[in-house]
Amino acid sequence: MSLAERMAERNRLLSVLLNVSNLTAQDADVRTLAEAVLERLHGLLFCDSSLCYVIDGTRLVNVAHKGPIRDFIGRHPLTNMLLPMGKAFMNHRQPMLLPDLLAEDDETVRLRERFALFLDGPGSVARSWLFLPMLFRGRPMGVLAVAHHDPGKFDSEDRVFGSAFAHQAAIEFENARLDRDTKKRTAEVRTMLQVQRAITKRLEPNAVLQLIVDEARRLTSARGALVFLSESGVWRLAGASGHSAQRTLMAELEKTPAQSVLSDMARTGRPYHLQRGRTGSTRHDMLLRQYGLESMLCVPLVSENGIIGMIGVTEPAAGGFQADDLRILSLLSSSAVLGVENARMYEYERTLRAQEAERAAAAERGRLARDLHDAVTQTLFSASLTAEVLPRIWERNPEQGRERLEEVRLLTRGALAEMRTLLLELRPKAMEEAPLEELLKQLVNATSGRARIPVSSEMSGCGGLPFDVKLGLYRIAQEALNNIVKHAHASHVDVSVTGTCLKENETIVPVTEQVCAAVLMEIRDDGEGFNPQNIPGGHLGVSIMHERAESFGASMEVDSEPGFGTTIRIRWVRPIG
Repeated sequence: MSLAERMAERNRLLSVLLNVSNLTAQDADVRTLAEAVLERLHGLLFCDSSLCYVIDGTRLVNVAHKGPIRDFIGRHPLTNMLLPMGKAFMNHRQPMLLPDLLAEDDETVRLRERFALFLDGPGSVARSWLFLPMLFRGRPMGVLAVAHHDPGKFDSEDRVFGSAFAHQAAIEFENARLDRDTKKRTAEVRTMLQVQRAITKRLEPNAVLQLIVDEARRLTSARGALVFLSESGVWRLAGASGHSAQRTLMAELEKTPAQSVLSDMARTGRPYHLQRGRTGSTRHDMLLRQYGLESMLCVPLVSENGIIGMIGVTEPAAGGFQADDLRILSLLSSSAVLGVENARMYEYERTLRAQEAERAAAAERGRLARDLHDAVTQTLFSASLTAEVLPRIWERNPEQGRERLEEVRLLTRGALAEMRTLLLELRPKAMEEAPLEELLKQLVNATSGRARIPVSSEMSGCGGLPFDVKLGLYRIAQEALNNIVKHAHASHVDVSVTGTCLKENETIVPVTEQVCAAVLMEIRDDGEGFNPQNIPGGHLGVSIMHERAESFGASMEVDSEPGFGTTIRIRWVRPIG
């Protein structure tokens, strides 16, 4: 070959290599990439047929072929045992040229014996072969095999060119692998984030576990996934993906052998790769047979309290389970444990809250019963007794009868007011919506009817109060009236509330139906009075009222002397700004 011809060949090689270097950007799929590599290889070496093998674990797997060999492959799937090469060839890492498959020299005869199956297939049409290992940084990644029907078609220059091509193809396969790994890691991270969001947002364990088994199946390319939980020593199926007969799976799990096998596996706390007939354990084979499975990869769910379950994927894709599958299951098992523990803690807290709510409801029912007994029941009982004797009193003395009739009226009005007050307190929303005047009038009427003490009231300008202020004033008035009934022995009580309201121009004027800027509440009685500086121990009413006033930013004064009654003043001013 002349210098010009050699230069032309080298330019052609460089052109082909450049085309190969652009393949990864087009498609990172292994089979598509391999087909594109063989297409360009034919343009470089002018061969009849070609094959591309890549290393998958410990095997050489055919991923693409081109030319007449295609018909033979359809009848006889190719493996590394069908090629005149094996571990020795891959370890040698050098191209191998076979000028004529039918030559009679000793080396070719030995190769032909190893190549026997090809004699009925590609060997009958391809006599010249060139095998090119794909190496990336000295690491074998696969083999390119090219063939031609004429003997002696390939020479040493083809071997050099082919080796350069195979080296570039190895780079592209490595780039494709890195791209796939990156996408796989990205999918794993996305899955983990999705699972974590599910754990924090959806606390139902079944929903979280179903998401986890769906993702376990997807990320490992398995045909199915299962998750079991152990509760009080009994295993149950908590989620399944890719298995349509869920009821059958659950029924099989109820059988005692399946329960004991899972317990034995969990007790070791280590992963298991079960393969029917290869596990070395008839009990493991029995579990696979019960579920109709050939292969299963399991990882225990380990919490601080021990083994709580097991997650597994079944029936792997071609090539079997890989180390990555075990890593993915381990990551998902941690999320599954977190989801189950969170859900159980949430359920425990929900139970505690329900119990606390029940206790609070019972306490509230008890309070209502006491209030009804202390107030409404006794008031109605007094009204009932008075009503029974009223006819006889009226017959003897109509004037006295009219007084008793007025007493019955006051008693029933007070009972009605007490009931309305209790109903208001049972409905916080109603208390929030009711004006302060209405709340205090209900309280005044209830106190008057219960204690049979005249209680007058005068209220104006106290609308538009914040709810905490309104509720605080109501509670203070309630406490003050209760103290008067219990201790003051008063003959009359007066409750007054005066508000000054804020207009749009922020001028303080005494008006109603406006936003209240300040309010003064006074509760006066003509009872026995007391010394505010010398309140007996155990009488907490005054201190409670002080605390309530401070809680919503009001001031409180108590004006009282023994024998001269008591006046309580509450002042509140709306904060500026």
